[in-house]
Amino acid sequence: MRTVLCFLFSALALGAHACLWDRDAVREEAQENGSILAVLMGQAPRHPALYYEMRLERVEQALGENPDWALYDDAAVAHAKLGSLERALELTRRKIALLDASRPSPETQTHRARALANEATFLMMRALKAPPRVDTLPDLRAALDRVDEAVRSSPNDSFEGEWGQRWVLEWLIAYRGGQRQDLPPLSEFVTRRATEQGKTSSQIARAMETLIRRGEMATLPDIYMILARHLETERLESLGWVAEWRARALYRSGAYPLDPSVATELSKEGPPSHLSPRRISLLKNDYERLSSEIKRWQTDREAFMLARLREGRHPDTDPNFWTDSPESPVLALSEEGSGRPAWSPNWLIVPVLLLLIGLALSILRWVFRGLGRRASAPKHVSPPRHEACDRN
Repeated sequence: MRTVLCFLFSALALGAHACLWDRDAVREEAQENGSILAVLMGQAPRHPALYYEMRLERVEQALGENPDWALYDDAAVAHAKLGSLERALELTRRKIALLDASRPSPETQTHRARALANEATFLMMRALKAPPRVDTLPDLRAALDRVDEAVRSSPNDSFEGEWGQRWVLEWLIAYRGGQRQDLPPLSEFVTRRATEQGKTSSQIARAMETLIRRGEMATLPDIYMILARHLETERLESLGWVAEWRARALYRSGAYPLDPSVATELSKEGPPSHLSPRRISLLKNDYERLSSEIKRWQTDREAFMLARLREGRHPDTDPNFWTDSPESPVLALSEEGSGRPAWSPNWLIVPVLLLLIGLALSILRWVFRGLGRRASAPKHVSPPRHEACDRN
């Protein structure tokens, strides 16, 4: 049976943006628990506004007493979640200035990279929320610069999501900058730019998955469509189908893609697939079943959180906050719906058998050919013996 692990990603209700770093993101990055199926289905640790309001009250007071690098991220992201982007940018830039004035170390490098990634995301959020007539190119270009600087500043490779964010930003800058005539669709553009940088299809899929799981691009149908394309390239056809179905569900709920060509594609019947009708029917049933499980868990989890938050408890300060909390459902496709795993060694059986049969036929052919040559060769006749020799 196909078993699927679970990934967590950021809340759907908080907008379509990129990668935000606070203590929640750092913890999830360290745990790395879950599956791509959970990413596709929208299983996320959604937090109510009260969660961020309480965190903000505590963190801003702590910043005034004993500044801590991580607290700046917590405060900035909380402001962004609550809709105050200008305050989020102010705090992030203050952190960067303080880090630039401090002694360099691996720790300060990591914090600086996270702050730059946050600033890039806040700028991208502001650009995407701006009214149509507002010139958003300065924010988008500044966001791209911050992403590049974040990747350069990072002492490790934990910024794979920023690669995906960079490709999307490049396309947005070209599209909004009037270069639409020769600009390929976003999916094709991302694939081309990633390939030019030596990224494999698996790495592209991982970057898109990270944007959804860790960031705020969870409501952009474009990202799911790119992910679907590269999951299918990696022979994960069922998950690719789920990714495209998720994109269609988001589009029907009012989430408009960045690329208008994606809207045209999503408005058609589908998703188109080479999967059999029976398998598609089973996948639809799986999708509806898993959606119901997640919706029920999210409702129970929010009620649990609000009850404890209203008691003055918060997970940042209460180690027992999550005791007896609703258990997160373990998501898995049915055996019939998922099909045989693309990574299973069983798919090698047929080509290996064909190879062995071909080798055996080649050997037999060589043997019979050799026997045929031997049979057709003229027989050697011994010369007659002379009688004189016999007498002797």
